Amino acid sequence: MSLSAVAVIATPAGAQDAPAADSAHVDKMRECSGIADDGARLACYDAASASLLADFDDGSVRLVRTEEIEQTRRSVFGFSLPTITLFGGKDDDGEDVEPLDTLTSTITRVSRIGEDSYRFTIEEGDAVWEVRDAPARFRMPKVGDSVEFERASLGSYWVRVNGAMGAKGKRVQ
Repeated sequence: MSLSAVAVIATPAGAQDAPAADSAHVDKMRECSGIADDGARLACYDAASASLLADFDDGSVRLVRTEEIEQTRRSVFGFSLPTITLFGGKDDDGEDVEPLDTLTSTITRVSRIGEDSYRFTIEEGDAVWEVRDAPARFRMPKVGDSVEFERASLGSYWVRVNGAMGAKGKRVQ
């Protein structure tokens, strides 16, 4: 397993504390790698790994694969979330971590909730979306259709079914 395929996530009470908490373990490992003496370096790594394993065993640190992070980001698309680096915000170096601005998925369920309003479910996390008061150009979604969501203003999203003209919608569940 490559290190790029796994993230160490600290899980303290406040999600905002996660980057600082897990970086202490990484910083210690980096410190160890700079020690020239083999015995001292091994002792440093032993201490660092014991600390990491203790935090892992008590649940304050978790290992998460990048695939799981991406799947989670896709499944919560459309919800307002706290700013932690898994979903966007700033990393430990102050660099921006971009949140998802668009999502393309497949419709798994559809219901009409008014003359020109629709509720549909997509495959990512069984997310439920609504388009209300859709313009006449918006075609009724069907199961199996491709749907694209693009972040718009005031918490809404442009919803396009099979690449056709879009309408404003929002995630409701």
